[in-house]
Amino acid sequence: DFKEQLIDCRIRYLSFLGVGHDIRFCGIIVHCADNSFKCHVFNCQPSCVQLCKNIEAACKLRYQKCLDAHPQPIKSVESPKSYGAQIKSLVESFWLGIK
Repeated sequence: DFKEQLIDCRIRYLSFLGVGHDIRFCGIIVHCADNSFKCHVFNCQPSCVQLCKNIEAACKLRYQKCLDAHPQPIKSVESPKSYGAQIKSLVESFWLGIK
């Protein structure tokens, strides 16, 4: 059971996480400060499932922190008029001077 740090990467710069056809392999792509990308491929025995779950959990936590830091006001949702209703309203306003 290894506890060795393999790479140092901030979750916010993680661009891709994928699992190969062989579940012992997974890869990540990281966006670097110099606007380049680095790819890392991991071979985990017997599978990379736990590694991917840990990375997924870190991504979800990062996303939730972003949502909490930048709350969006709740907007009321108006149902959009149908195309026919829009045309009718346009014609009525043109012919009848209704605004």
